Amino acid sequence: MSRNEPHANRLHAETINLRSTGRLALLFAGILSSFAQAGLGPILPAIAAHFSSYANAGVLTRLLVSLIGLMIVVGSPFAGTLADRYGRRRLLVGGMLLYGFAGCAGLVINNLYVLVLSRVFVGLAVAAVGAVMLALVVTH
Repeated sequence: MSRNEPHANRLHAETINLRSTGRLALLFAGILSSFAQAGLGPILPAIAAHFSSYANAGVLTRLLVSLIGLMIVVGSPFAGTLADRYGRRRLLVGGMLLYGFAGCAGLVINNLYVLVLSRVFVGLAVAAVGAVMLALVVTH
């Protein structure tokens, strides 16, 4: 392709030079979903006991795990579109930051509804990171 061709005819593939740190980040990004869901399993009874004063605390506590997977399914198609529009690197870094903040939110949140909402953001973050990770693996 020559530089004189219109921008609309060029392939819109963004490439990122992956050094060893980038490759390591991609390797570990694949386990974010497992950490997000499996890490909650052992402590669900303690969460349910702590928030037992809430109506439907048992159902809401189980939603902490289920919502992550649901948000991955819902958010992945949008994550691909956002990566094409704003760039893979931005979405990858943003997804990692969102995962970190929303994942650690349980340390300071003492409201079951807000905790459930934080799991929605964890799922969306995993969707963003997963979509970018898959796109990077396919293009490299």
